[in-house]
Amino acid sequence: MSDVLDLPFDQYQRYGLVKALLASVRAEGERFHILDVGGRTALLRDFLPEDHVELIDVDPSDVPGLILGSGARLPFKDDSFDVVAAFDTLEHVPPELRSAFVDE
Repeated sequence: MSDVLDLPFDQYQRYGLVKALLASVRAEGERFHILDVGGRTALLRDFLPEDHVELIDVDPSDVPGLILGSGARLPFKDDSFDVVAAFDTLEHVPPELRSAFVDE
């Protein structure tokens, strides 16, 4: 993304809220390890460039570092991340996988 200000307002607002929430709990110099589930666009990286944002999605993209996988069955050990986020994702998860998705 060339400029996050080009995003639709509602989308900018959701990502901006996460940035503000993390800023409110971040210790000076702290760098969070974040998982963006459904993050094939990597927008969260644009909002949080000081953090390490890993991406997982069932749909491929050309974004570097994207892991193909399901949020209902994450390929990571428990407690691997400080923060897990999912934007505009749950409505795309098949109903039968939603409980597993939320539990993960």
